[in-house]
Amino acid sequence: MSFYNETHAGGPLEHLFDAVGALRRSLRDWFALQQLKATLHEERKQLASFSTQQLEDIGLTREQALVEAARTDLPRQRVEAVLAQAR
Repeated sequence: MSFYNETHAGGPLEHLFDAVGALRRSLRDWFALQQLKATLHEERKQLASFSTQQLEDIGLTREQALVEAARTDLPRQRVEAVLAQAR
């Protein structure tokens, strides 16, 4: 049996490695969500800057575009896609 197996088999090191792995996954997910927030902010900012004609072309009114631009939530579908991609 190697040193690694002797010190890792169910002992404190295994718990430490598990905790570090969980921390890394949490940080990865957090960074992915921060990137999504920044992307959504830019997309919504761009939408608010569209001309009336551009908004009509995509079927939105100025009021609808401004309401969307003011949102700060993260759409569940986009969150799930980003987290799935990060894993």
